[in-house]
Amino acid sequence: MVADLAKLSLGREDYYVREVAENREEYLSGHGESPGRWYGAGAASLGQEGIATTEGFKRIFEGRHPDTGALLGRAHGKGAVPSWDLVLRPVKDVGVLYALGDHHVARAVMSAHHEGIAEAIAYLDAYVGTRRGHGGHQKVSGRGLVVVGFDHRTSREGDPLPHTHLIIANRVQGPDGRWTTLDGRDLYAHRRAADALYRAAYQRALTRSLGIAWGEADRWGNRPIVGMPAEVVRAFSKRSEQITGYLARLEEQGRQRTPALVRFAVHATRQAKRHEAPETLYERWRTKALTRGIDPDRLVRQVSGRAQEQDRGCPTLPSSGRSTGWRAPRG
Repeated sequence: MVADLAKLSLGREDYYVREVAENREEYLSGHGESPGRWYGAGAASLGQEGIATTEGFKRIFEGRHPDTGALLGRAHGKGAVPSWDLVLRPVKDVGVLYALGDHHVARAVMSAHHEGIAEAIAYLDAYVGTRRGHGGHQKVSGRGLVVVGFDHRTSREGDPLPHTHLIIANRVQGPDGRWTTLDGRDLYAHRRAADALYRAAYQRALTRSLGIAWGEADRWGNRPIVGMPAEVVRAFSKRSEQITGYLARLEEQGRQRTPALVRFAVHATRQAKRHEAPETLYERWRTKALTRGIDPDRLVRQVSGRAQEQDRGCPTLPSSGRSTGWRAPRG
């Protein structure tokens, strides 16, 4: 699992706007996600911080100033890429922790997730620039990105999956103050490093706030939560199983697994998203765990505080991070 990066075409901004709840009451009733938030040094230079209004988001998507509507550089032409969508999400173990923990745990998970996002954006601010001159031969540094981040709570199958779509406007200000399109090659070149910083930051934050200990990293840098049973993670991974199963069928037909084929599988299996109130989600997830013999409260206690135990020299599970043979408490 690594950060997804996709080009967005004109008109795609409507998808993100439709997902947003009109107010807090609508959000709490499950009719939509939380509003977008501004990120990036470029956004700050335009006076944008905190919640992004719908109008401000649409304007920056069009390459315009969020407040005044004035063009930032040239207007996007036909077939242009007005923005990019970079998706950052933690490992599924963290999603399960978010789903089965109480409000304190859920807040700690989202706070850690947002710390990671801030680290990733700060890194990209420093390394994403633009091109100038004939054929774009001259590499020019930028003054930071203009980003609106949209938090989502679930997968399309309703499983816990806290993640954020970072909509990166295809505009960056050069050292001379002129706004031009950013160099997309920089985004591709640095997204893995940004993702690694994101992961390191949320892991550090959850260790600090909840005492989470982490297992060995896979080849993408994903670390499981020590003590989180693999079968519990699988129980809340319907979306992953859908995509994996579809890919397996394509490979049986002779298709070679490539990033493009994975993206095709993701879109081919995508269902219409449904919204549920936070309390409804919480109860549904806990009920699902209980019906599988999983005590949610005990599970959260099992994975919390392990970092402190390691510091005190107390024995913990092996560093693979996965326990085997989860059993519900007796009585």
